[in-house]
Amino acid sequence: MIDAHGCAAPPVSFQDAVRSVYTNYARFSGRASRSEYWYFALFTFLVGGVCNIADRLSGVEVMAFVFGLVSLIPSLAVAFRRLHDAGHSGAWLFLPPLVLLPGMFLMGVAGVGMNENGAVLAMFILGIALMAIAGLTYVMTLVFLVSRPVLGRTEWD
Repeated sequence: MIDAHGCAAPPVSFQDAVRSVYTNYARFSGRASRSEYWYFALFTFLVGGVCNIADRLSGVEVMAFVFGLVSLIPSLAVAFRRLHDAGHSGAWLFLPPLVLLPGMFLMGVAGVGMNENGAVLAMFILGIALMAIAGLTYVMTLVFLVSRPVLGRTEWD
């Protein structure tokens, strides 16, 4: 949230971060502080790990799946808000998979028809290039998520 002076979202505690993210379950507008985003990431990592262990011990793998479904939308929403706080569009979250999937498809098609055909080799090289671009956009998105907030109003406030 921005206060009356145009300051970025304030830092929050671990409990407040988790409460805030689930309270704003599907709110993709506004801002989220770095602490809110990273505390929620830590929460999902820890609870997801506990759910995986419980699933393995019980032999029924459902807890981690349910937790993943319950946390998917809030995770996307808080990441969108965090990117807004850093002065970037939330669309950056979708760029890596949108570039990665065609790259994987091209490499798969090229792998099936691999022979001395130049077209197949070109598809394979294009697939590798798209996967490299996807990796670069993923790294850029991570940098945006850890960057400092932009003070003042942004187009996403």
